[in-house]
Amino acid sequence: MTKIIKLAGSAIAGLAILALAPTVASAAPAGEAPAGTTAVQSGWLGQCYGNYGGNWGGGWCDGNGPDWNYQGYVNCTNGWTYYGPSRWAGDQRMSYGTCPSGSSATSGGVYAFYTG
Repeated sequence: MTKIIKLAGSAIAGLAILALAPTVASAAPAGEAPAGTTAVQSGWLGQCYGNYGGNWGGGWCDGNGPDWNYQGYVNCTNGWTYYGPSRWAGDQRMSYGTCPSGSSATSGGVYAFYTG
């Protein structure tokens, strides 16, 4: 079962805000499997850095995959959410979504998720 952690960026302060998806009771500390899992976790999730501005949103997460991953996203004024590529935690190539022409970002950041 995939567990998702949503990290939203602040265009002003550049701070990550942690908001948990409805199916996640709490985030697992780095190096531990999320509550309710019995499989041994491969890798770890470190600090995530999300942000948005203009017509983009996304960022990256520190860590070490392969079971921890992240994906950038941006919510746009046209009512749609756009996503960047999914990457392993620790892949500093970053992941960003962009709004189409004529639309701008209202929020954005990084989704971190455990796939093990």
